Amino acid sequence: MTAIVGESGSGKTTLARLFLGLITPSTGEVLYNGTDLRKLQRDDRRAFLRDVQMIFQDPYEVYNPFYKVDHVLETPITEFKLASGQQARRALIHESLRAVGLRPDETLGRYPHSSAAASASGSWSRGRSCCGRG
Repeated sequence: MTAIVGESGSGKTTLARLFLGLITPSTGEVLYNGTDLRKLQRDDRRAFLRDVQMIFQDPYEVYNPFYKVDHVLETPITEFKLASGQQARRALIHESLRAVGLRPDETLGRYPHSSAAASASGSWSRGRSCCGRG
């Protein structure tokens, strides 16, 4: 894992957008496995998006308050085909939550901002990223 830190206005967001391929550099190139991000084909772009993800400083800003934790964790697993079937998805979610110190029975079925999930916001953020990366 790599962290980008710096003062407000130092270019952290711009750099992250460059790394994610959301903006193109005015000069030079951003490479992923030796390939310019602008030239990635569909399968390579999916692999890139599976491997490179942004975790925001304030985890509450990124969660839709209408979705429960289950939905937030199942989405990347389904999108990136990290598990086949509901039972395999649930097992991966449980494993990922435990890996970051959260108890599935206290976390699942709740909203990210609820007291049980919110009390471990740092772990919750890592849990989401853990599932998203596979």
